[in-house]
Amino acid sequence: MEKRGAVLDLGCGAGQNTAMLARYSRWAEGVDHDEKAIKFAMKHNTGSGAVFKWGSFPHCIKPSERFDYIFCIETMEHVHYGDQVKFLQSAIDLLSPEGRLFITTPNEEESSGHHIGIWSKKFRKEMLEFLGKRVAYHGFIDNQKPDAGFSDDPKSHLVLVIKR
Repeated sequence: MEKRGAVLDLGCGAGQNTAMLARYSRWAEGVDHDEKAIKFAMKHNTGSGAVFKWGSFPHCIKPSERFDYIFCIETMEHVHYGDQVKFLQSAIDLLSPEGRLFITTPNEEESSGHHIGIWSKKFRKEMLEFLGKRVAYHGFIDNQKPDAGFSDDPKSHLVLVIKR
């Protein structure tokens, strides 16, 4: 398969997704603010072609960089509400002209544990209004039945695809 595009994995954690994405992309970079997670990712994903960077987004990425695909998988719920618009706008600004931002986040109504910025029904509505016509897809998946595919009916996780 031809390798396509440059990929940025925001909140990459241990780096498994970034390493997998590196197999299908020209360039795959994972960033996370957790230094231990990045050290783990670097140690256990050598040879994958993925590059890992420790730092806080968006400060750890040069504003001039462009990515064809940005993944924000199970990350937004860990970003404070007051920072989410800036976080998303920074990610959108890094997209190439035809680029896409992929977001998944739990479909929850109340914060718990490390989930400090959940996309409750009310907050999701506000974010969808902010994103407006940039939303290429909005739906749900059931993480207990991943082979069930996407649905318009609320399931365990929200999925968004955002265009520049």
